[in-house]
Amino acid sequence: MIIRLEREEELRRLRLHHLTSSDFREWIQARKEEGQKRYGDAHLKRYGLVDVAEELQDSLIEMELVLDRLQKQGIKVQPELKE
Repeated sequence: MIIRLEREEELRRLRLHHLTSSDFREWIQARKEEGQKRYGDAHLKRYGLVDVAEELQDSLIEMELVLDRLQKQGIKVQPELKE
C-alpha cells in the first residue's frame, strides 16, 4: 500500500498529457482503494439511482471541461473522447 501511495503522489506531479492509459487506470484504482478504506460501503446506504445518474451527469460535464482545456492548451485529443 505504501508503494501505491508513493506512486499516486508521483502521478499527481506529472503533467496530465504525459500519463499513459495504464497510469490513469493505476491512479483510478489507487483512488478507489483509498475511498473504500476511508468510507467502506457507506455509499450503498446513501445513493439511490437518481443520485448515481446525477453523479454521472456531473462527471460528463467535468470531462467536457477537461477536454476543452486540453484542446485550448494545444494537446491533441482522440476523436472518440470528444463525442
